[in-house]
Amino acid sequence: VYEASAEPGGLMRHGIPSYRLGREVLDAEIARLIALGVQIRCNEPLADAAQFARLRETHDAVFVATGAARIKRLPALDYRLPGVMDGAAYLAASNAGAPPSLGPNVVVIGGGSAAMDAARSARRAGHAVTVLALESRAQMPAQPDEVDEALEEGIALVDGAMLEALQADAQGFELRCTHVRFTPAATRGEFRVEPIEGSGFTLRADTVLPSIGQDPDLAPYGDALPRCGALLDADA
Repeated sequence: VYEASAEPGGLMRHGIPSYRLGREVLDAEIARLIALGVQIRCNEPLADAAQFARLRETHDAVFVATGAARIKRLPALDYRLPGVMDGAAYLAASNAGAPPSLGPNVVVIGGGSAAMDAARSARRAGHAVTVLALESRAQMPAQPDEVDEALEEGIALVDGAMLEALQADAQGFELRCTHVRFTPAATRGEFRVEPIEGSGFTLRADTVLPSIGQDPDLAPYGDALPRCGALLDADA
């Protein structure tokens, strides 16, 4: 196993908080793999297509399991602004024991499990947290018990709403939002959003953590593997 990070575990180590997945459990499972004879080589990222070609030349089979590392971006956000930090980056820092300072008030944008993890981690670090979810509570992709637990911890939920614009000022950020009708399409991952006229509102935040998902990053493979959009094409 060629692992880009200093420790094995991937999303389980860097993306899932320890209160959801105990590190002693994760470390024990990895130790079992090593005991079976699996060799894990850390700090060895796949840098380019040439390196991937060399792997294919020196191995009988190569299984690509790099996950999804390229963040999806909201068009209404300027990710270069101090105080705008992707939720995955915040979780990685928190799980490494070095959570960044976020200021008193945090808005997490997203309705999935990763958004709940980012919100709960920020809340446990002492911040006041509001989750802004595009879907209604019943439609959110996060597990219902995750949402329930987030609310029990004091996190505010504004569901069925989206960010329209972000304005930075001396006190932090003003998020201009509107309520929406969210309608899933027949194809998974596709949906229609209809803003509700006259439903605009604002939120204040010191930090905004967008957490709307990630896509695979296939750039290091060049043209070595057939692909269909952001996925490898298994039929090619």
